[in-house]
This record gives sequence, structure tokens and C-alpha cells, in this order.
Amino acid sequence: MDLADGKSWREVAETSADTGLVTVPANTSGVVGRTNDFLSSPEMQAFLIEARREFDYVVIDLPPLGPVVDAMSVLPWTDGFILVAEWGKTPRRLVRALLDREPELVDGVLGVVLNKVDFKKAPSLQ
Repeated sequence: MDLADGKSWREVAETSADTGLVTVPANTSGVVGRTNDFLSSPEMQAFLIEARREFDYVVIDLPPLGPVVDAMSVLPWTDGFILVAEWGKTPRRLVRALLDREPELVDGVLGVVLNKVDFKKAPSLQ
């Protein structure tokens, strides 16, 4: 049961008792399909329109940028993107090449988060 199967987001939403954070899984079946088909669907657009009315912030966790850029599917319905890069793993050249290939994304990037930073190896970041 999930959003991709035509369920209402209210049917599949989970609310954390500790934080009040509401999460809506797009796919709970474990079967990976063509995510860009779902992300660009009228159902996804309707979900995002309703979610924007209901919540102050709507965060969409998308697959990594790579051969298929799912971010392009939801770009028209978002205010921007936060690019997450893994410290020591994500080559700068790769990020530059992906953004060069999809210049529409560049205007939408609000910032970059560098995750999994090893502060012992990067003392200048402390």
C-alpha cells in the first residue's frame, strides 16, 4: 500500500509521536520501478499541491543524481533543491558534470549539505 499505488497520502502517512513529523512513503512494496514516471504523474502533482497547503515545509527525498535525474520530474512543483553530497565519496567533478548536464537544476539549488564528514580527518572544519 503506497502513494504510487493510488492510495491517498493520508492513508499512508505516518506521524512521529515524538516530533510530529509526518512522512509519506511513495513506495513501501520494496519493488523499485521507474520513479520518474510516478514523480511526473498527475497524482504526484496533486499530492504536492495539497501538501503545500497543509504543511509549512514539504521535503522530498529523491534518489541520487546520476544517469536518471528524478529531480527534473518534480522541478516544476518545487521551490528549490538542497543537494546532499557525501564527504570523501562524491567527487566534485561528478557534481559539476551533473549540474552542467541539467542546467535547469542549477537555478533550483538552494544549497549543499556535506554529510558523513569525518572531523578527525578534516580538523579545519571544526
